[in-house]
Amino acid sequence: MNDADPLHGYRPSAPPADLRARILREVETTQAGRFREWLPALGMAVLIVLLYLLATSIRMRVYEQMTDAGGVQEFEVWLR
Repeated sequence: MNDADPLHGYRPSAPPADLRARILREVETTQAGRFREWLPALGMAVLIVLLYLLATSIRMRVYEQMTDAGGVQEFEVWLR
């Protein structure tokens, strides 16, 4: 058995010369596309807020109508 390292005489080669430029270009395009990826989520968040505000205003109007008993006369009904 030979325990000698078969890669002993080899050295790794240097990275390609344009590797840094390719990585930076990819990072720039990825960062520009990030905003587009979040647009559906932002749109849904705005829609949720708008619907919540609409429901709150409707709820407030209903509560105002329920609590406004100025012209209603109270009476009791006895059950036998």
